[in-house]
Parts: sequence; structure tokens; C-alpha cells
Amino acid sequence: MTEWNPARRFWGCPMYTSGARNSSCGYFQWFDPPTCPRGKEVLLPLIKKMKKMEEAAREQKTKDNRMLKCLLICFIASWILFFAM
Repeated sequence: MTEWNPARRFWGCPMYTSGARNSSCGYFQWFDPPTCPRGKEVLLPLIKKMKKMEEAAREQKTKDNRMLKCLLICFIASWILFFAM
């Protein structure tokens, strides 16, 4: 995605996406028609906002996983101490 073609789909050589640019045949064709100027004006901020929200959700999930692990360790430790007495 670029500023000039937000959310515009295309067909391309599958070898290009694998990182092997030298072995790509160079095939490229737009699937969607060009985006109108107003569409670009509206889409870009929305796409940026969506990416920020996705990143925030990923970070929150990581924090939640850490908290869950800490709670599990505390729970197991409390049971070990309970039975040790």
C-alpha cells in the first residue's frame, strides 16, 4: 500500500512476494480501478488509524499473556506453600 494507491488490490508474480526479486517475471496488473482523490483523502487516515489500533491490540495481548503467566506462577507457588506446611 502506498499513499497513491491505498487499499488497491493487484495481481503480481508470486515469486516477487517471496523476496526473490531476481527470479520474478515482473508480471503486475491492477485488479481495482484507480482510487478517486476523495477516496484517497478518506482512506489514508482510516488505514493509519486501523494499523495503530491493531498494534495496540497486539501489545495488549502480549501484556495480558504476561499477566496470565504471572498469575499462574503465583497460584502454583501458593499451592506448593500450602501443602508444604
